Amino acid sequence: MSVGSLKERISVEKPVYIDDGHGGKNLIHWEKVCDVWADIHPISGREYYEAQQIRNDVTHKVQIRRNTEINEEMRFDWNNRKLKIQSIIDVDYPRFLEVMCVEQK
Repeated sequence: MSVGSLKERISVEKPVYIDDGHGGKNLIHWEKVCDVWADIHPISGREYYEAQQIRNDVTHKVQIRRNTEINEEMRFDWNNRKLKIQSIIDVDYPRFLEVMCVEQK
């Protein structure tokens, strides 16, 4: 993987919760954390089969530079499409991450 293949600018968002008063949390909105450059691909048939070993609903593979702020609670905003992070894989430590996502409707 090379930096030159990261051609899409996407926003990283984190959930913001409030206490529901009963020991739980309610999502109130998503807050922008940062913008990153990414290489985004819909999962092909073979990749989808392999991705099922991680999660059964993965729809996109997003490759980004390594960023320690990103975790599985977050999502990407890509041209108003929301990609919820399912798993993060260190494919080229310490340079790149492969992030498996599911598109939210």
